[in-house]
Amino acid sequence: MIFLDKTLNFFANRVKKFGAPYLVFAIFGSINYPAAYFFRIYIQNLPETESFFLRGIATLLCFGLLLKNYWPKKIKKFLPLYWYATVTMSLPVIMIYLLLKNNFSLEWLINFSVGLLITILILDWAMSLLAIIIGTIIGYTIFFLQYGFVNFHVNSENVHLAIYLYVIIFIICVIFSRGKDKFNISVSDKLQKKILDKTNQLKRSLIIKERFLNSVSH
Repeated sequence: MIFLDKTLNFFANRVKKFGAPYLVFAIFGSINYPAAYFFRIYIQNLPETESFFLRGIATLLCFGLLLKNYWPKKIKKFLPLYWYATVTMSLPVIMIYLLLKNNFSLEWLINFSVGLLITILILDWAMSLLAIIIGTIIGYTIFFLQYGFVNFHVNSENVHLAIYLYVIIFIICVIFSRGKDKFNISVSDKLQKKILDKTNQLKRSLIIKERFLNSVSH
């Protein structure tokens, strides 16, 4: 119980410090995953039955975010943890699974790279890195349980493109995410300072008002 409380406090503090675009990501996921599934089934005529389960879980998790205002008060403390779990499942897990399933095709190298970029943009650098590592492990585990060891035959050009994309993503993660974290911390500190100043100003006003009323009553 103590471990759970510490875990919840950790994620709550991360969200408080760096923010979390619950609504934007929830709308994105609720539309994107069903639309992408039906597009590949009915437009491209590609079999997507194996990824239906993962896409369905991601969609349901995003619907949960959409309904966060209606959560019972007792479980709202789990919202920050739910947020990070939703992002991890919806982006790194699905992206790595489909990348492996499609044998590192050019299309899924690009999709995977976009997924990583979105992860970096909506999370702070530490949590985005953690989400990518955990998501990669889970995505690979699901793929392994379904297909076992697979000898991939990857196009050499795709390998070079993948290396280039991941180096660029790493640089973006280091530069922009760190800058974003510092900006968010700076904004948070400024807001806290303003709130504190306003609170002290209000206290002084109340003291002056109280002294004035006391002098008038005497």
